[in-house]
Amino acid sequence: MKMRYKLSLLVIGLMLIGCLYITQSYALWVMTDEQTNENEVEVGCFSIGFTEASESINLNNTYPVIDSIGLNSNPYVFTLSNTCTVNNSYIITLNTINTNTLDASKIKYALYKSGEEKPEVGSKLSNVNNDTEYLDIENLGVSYILDTGILNGGTKVDGEVSGGGEVTYNLYLWIDETAGNEVEGQTFEASINVINNAIENN
Repeated sequence: MKMRYKLSLLVIGLMLIGCLYITQSYALWVMTDEQTNENEVEVGCFSIGFTEASESINLNNTYPVIDSIGLNSNPYVFTLSNTCTVNNSYIITLNTINTNTLDASKIKYALYKSGEEKPEVGSKLSNVNNDTEYLDIENLGVSYILDTGILNGGTKVDGEVSGGGEVTYNLYLWIDETAGNEVEGQTFEASINVINNAIENN
C-alpha cells in the first residue's frame, strides 16, 4: 500500500515538473510588444449647399404653349454643392400643394444640368415620390421625382473643406399645348426640394 502511494506521489511530482518546464519553455519563445502611437478615428462631416441663381418661375396670365416656346421661357436655376467630406446621394423633387386647381397632368417640364445639351421637348410629371417623410411642406399634394444623382465629398485640409462635387440645374415649367379652355383661371404652385442621404465612403 505504501509503495502504491509513493508511486502516485512520484507521478504527480513528475507531472508538476513537466508543467513547469513547458511553461518556462513557452515563456522563452514568446515576445510581447506594445503600440507606441495612438489609434485615431475621425468622423467625416455632412453638409449640402442649395443656392438659387434665379427668381422662382412665375407664369402669370400664361396659356398652353408648344414645347419649343416653353423651353424658351426663363428657367429656375439652382445649384447643389457638397460642402463637406462625406459623399451623398440626392433626389430632386417637385412638390405640389393640395389647394392647386390646375391638374399636374396639364403641366410639362424640362430639367437639365448646365453644361449638358438643352432638351428639345418637355416631359409630363409622372414619377411620383411616395417617400415624403422628410418633406416638411404644408398642404403637401403630390411629390414628383425629377432627377437623382451623387455628389462626392471634398477634402479637409487644416480645417477647411474644398473640392466637393457641385451641379447646377435649369428647370422649365409650362402648360401643355394639349390643354383646353378648362385651364382658364386655374392655378398651379409647387416647390423644389432636395433630399440628401450620406453614402458610406470606400
